[in-house]
Amino acid sequence: MAKITIIKGEEFKIAVKEKITQDDLFIEQYKRAAYMLDKIVGTSTEIKDDKDLWSWKSQDFENNIIAFCGERGEGKSSVMMSFVNAVYKDKENEIFTKCTNLQKTYFAEPILIDPSLFDDVHNVLDIVLAKILRNSMSVIIMIISA
Repeated sequence: MAKITIIKGEEFKIAVKEKITQDDLFIEQYKRAAYMLDKIVGTSTEIKDDKDLWSWKSQDFENNIIAFCGERGEGKSSVMMSFVNAVYKDKENEIFTKCTNLQKTYFAEPILIDPSLFDDVHNVLDIVLAKILRNSMSVIIMIISA
């Protein structure tokens, strides 16, 4: 049976789950998103020398975006963020059991963008590039200090 947990004082905040379980209220949405992502990843690979390789040539296809739709307050952001967290940290989760393409794919740390950062000067590309640079600088610093 699906259950929902409401924490006093956090009723209107995004709830990111560390682990998606079968009794989650949105389990069907997670499974559907996992299936869609598996198809997207599978379309983006080609076989060469008996190895699956990512191919830029396969990137020109429709339906490479997963949309989480619903009315205000129905949990879209929470489901999306929990799904992204599971893809990045928990690919052994049961929602991915039928996702053969995902099991062979490494996903970098997600870049989350707050729309409130957009203004007349900064656009989505500026923000994404700044976050990529910040992440790679921390990796360089860790390598230098090691």
